[in-house]
Amino acid sequence: MSIDEDSCSNFLGSPTSGDVEGGNPKTQELGHAEDGSPSRILFGGGGFGGGLIPTIRGLSRGTAASPRIQQRLEKAFDIDSPITPFGFSLSTPRFPNNPPTLSTKKISPNDVTAFPPQTPFKSAGTPTTSILGKGPHSSAMRASPKSRFESDFTIRSIIGSGQFGSVYSVIQNFDQMEYAVKKTKVTRTMKMEELRTLARLTQDGCENIVRYFQGWVEEDSVYIQTELCEGTVSNLYQQNKFVNNEAEKCRLLRSMAEALTVIHEESLVHLDIKPENIFVRGNIYKLGDFGLATNIENRRIVDDGDSRYMSPEILNDDYSDLKKADIFSLGCTILELCRSPLPYSGEEWQSIRAGNIGAFDAGRDLHKIILSMLAPAPGQRPGAASLRKMRVLMTDKERELQLEKNRVADLQGRMDALR
Repeated sequence: MSIDEDSCSNFLGSPTSGDVEGGNPKTQELGHAEDGSPSRILFGGGGFGGGLIPTIRGLSRGTAASPRIQQRLEKAFDIDSPITPFGFSLSTPRFPNNPPTLSTKKISPNDVTAFPPQTPFKSAGTPTTSILGKGPHSSAMRASPKSRFESDFTIRSIIGSGQFGSVYSVIQNFDQMEYAVKKTKVTRTMKMEELRTLARLTQDGCENIVRYFQGWVEEDSVYIQTELCEGTVSNLYQQNKFVNNEAEKCRLLRSMAEALTVIHEESLVHLDIKPENIFVRGNIYKLGDFGLATNIENRRIVDDGDSRYMSPEILNDDYSDLKKADIFSLGCTILELCRSPLPYSGEEWQSIRAGNIGAFDAGRDLHKIILSMLAPAPGQRPGAASLRKMRVLMTDKERELQLEKNRVADLQGRMDALR
């Protein structure tokens, strides 16, 4: 075996092929003496095979290396240091006087808590932002007096706050564009759940779902960066924008049926649909705030949520058809736009869940749809895809297309009858 100058440089500075497991180099560790100086460094073993050559002296002199290379090896390493399956050590005096400070903590793939969209999409004026987690090169791990949030963004205002955190209107320093960043303090499990959900839904590019850009964890808080919207349906309701406006109620319901169709096709459920979580950007309604969203197969107890919009089966700990729980919540949302605010509890609250809705301001078709969405039994409620196909929720072009299809079908039937 011979060693040349490049081989020695590569060996001293790069992992060998034997140091790679699953495509990732093994962790390098740096220990420290009591005075803070590094005491030894371990390089991933495998390039020379622990036990094949017992010491550095043996490695140096047992190869066809030039005298210069032998000298470099013997100067760099403890000359009689044994080679182990994990590599070999470098003595303290061999280091520079002021070496860089490195962490002794190993980085595990499970520490990466940011979830990028697998296929992020770009839009005019809003570039795709790369996602960084708690990896060795992320801003969250760099020594800095500021947090990542403080370093990367300029806060314009607080646009919302609640029990679990706040939402900020911000300017991202990198691209000088406006975004919203939600900061919440919740359990680690729920942090991961929401980030995974947003990353999955971003791939679909549905305009009726708030667009997600990145998420990360700092200390005990999760930060989620999304597109900035102008307000919520709750704001519009308080401004009486839906009074005597049947077409707008139907447009909102159609938009949310679109969003739920995408969400449910991904085997996800939202579980917190209400006016405050439906956002408005331009003239587009967007479903957001996926803090309670979960996989359809997840049977965890749903102990959060707004009682005004919660389905009767969820209240009875029945999680057998969570998609229909979303439909009930959406039905309550549309119902509220047609009447006074919904009650949090009491006799009227019980009546709604028993199917006794009472009077509300809606045309015949919309009235019928709302009643079907609020059916006490989940199996009697329509699915999101079925809602989307209802004639009253179609766009003008869709109605024209449907009429044309009906005419063709009628003509075909007559021709078949004449044969």
